[in-house]
Amino acid sequence: MGATADGGSHGGNSSISKIKVLKAKSKFILYKMKDEELMEKDVLRECGMRKEQYTALRNSRFTKFMCPFGIVVAGTELYPEANLHYTANVVGSLLDPDNTG
Repeated sequence: MGATADGGSHGGNSSISKIKVLKAKSKFILYKMKDEELMEKDVLRECGMRKEQYTALRNSRFTKFMCPFGIVVAGTELYPEANLHYTANVVGSLLDPDNTG
């Protein structure tokens, strides 16, 4: 039970209505799914994502994503980009705690 990526709530928990916007930047690149050329570029290979997975994300209304160390972190149009950066940083620090890349 908790907040959905678009800021709504699910599971009958009406106390969660908005997502707090964090102030965060990241060394990881934020990709916008509006760019159809992403499928033709090396982005998908760098993320370890197949075209079918990219299409499934788009069909699920995700509009942006990041790939810290090959882990896909995605958000909807309403999900704040700063929160994606924050999440990518957390994933990155879990996978590379000493920042050696």
